[in-house]
Amino acid sequence: MFSNPFKFVFFLERVLTKIETFILSSAFILLLGVSCVQLVLRKFFTAWFWADEFDQNMVVWVGFIGAILAVKENRHLTTEILTNFLSKENRARPVIALFVSLFTIVVCAMFTAVAWRFFEYRMIYEGTDELFPGFPKAYFSVIFPVGFSLITLHYVIRLVEIFYNFAGGDKAYPQESQDGDMEISIKIKVH
Repeated sequence: MFSNPFKFVFFLERVLTKIETFILSSAFILLLGVSCVQLVLRKFFTAWFWADEFDQNMVVWVGFIGAILAVKENRHLTTEILTNFLSKENRARPVIALFVSLFTIVVCAMFTAVAWRFFEYRMIYEGTDELFPGFPKAYFSVIFPVGFSLITLHYVIRLVEIFYNFAGGDKAYPQESQDGDMEISIKIKVH
């Protein structure tokens, strides 16, 4: 199906993006739902003791997953100060983009390593502090290492895209342009 390895990587990124979008939507709906129920409970009944801390953690999750999707869409923080001074036709532009991407991957990989250590320490020192029975608060911290790992992965895929464009893109793989791309969609029905 994929004779071009670049196209396969881009297909996997589209699948990953669909999953990330689904998780972001679910987390946002959960955040809004718990917040609204908490408001009603505070007004008329007894509030949930765990809801405020849960909402704080869900805000971090929504923000992080939003940052992951922003990286995929190339709308996150970028270091393009060098390429902004070059015209679109300048031959040095792809080389500079390559070095900027490599630098970003190294920085994100370091953040990923630190985030895994943070998660491990949080599990060691706060692993018994539970938000719900049987659910430690430290579990929410998994978004940091997973999030930085996904951000790093998206930057690696962007680097692959730079190599693909540098190799000539679809012109370098003309047999692949005849094949149709595979689409995956996630539909949610609310009754």
